[in-house]
Amino acid sequence: MTEIKIQSVDIENIEKDNSFEMAYAFFVNLDKNPDGDWKHFFHENWNGMIFSGRQNVSLDGAKVRIIFGDGDNLQSHIDFLKKVIEATNNRHKEHTETQARIQAREEVKKAEIDKTKDRLKDNLKEVRL
Repeated sequence: MTEIKIQSVDIENIEKDNSFEMAYAFFVNLDKNPDGDWKHFFHENWNGMIFSGRQNVSLDGAKVRIIFGDGDNLQSHIDFLKKVIEATNNRHKEHTETQARIQAREEVKKAEIDKTKDRLKDNLKEVRL
């Protein structure tokens, strides 16, 4: 999977949120719908990088829903989101590369096993009854 990037901020869609009295939510559009691993890493990174005052976030397809308080510096929410996305992209890339190495090793091992089985079959053909 290629990197996920912020495509746009949906300035037309702001919702009242019930998290706290002055809570609202806005949406950020991503350039593609992330896979399940990316979403998992995103939530772990968001929660791991969280600091005082940072609200919850949710992913729905290629949309990120960010809860904020009236009076918050909205640029700080975007800057934080960009950091989380960058960390998530890096982690997802490492995960994908690790999975590819594991799969390659498994394929080599399977090829070796198949070769050994073929050799053993040839040996069995020479057994006299």
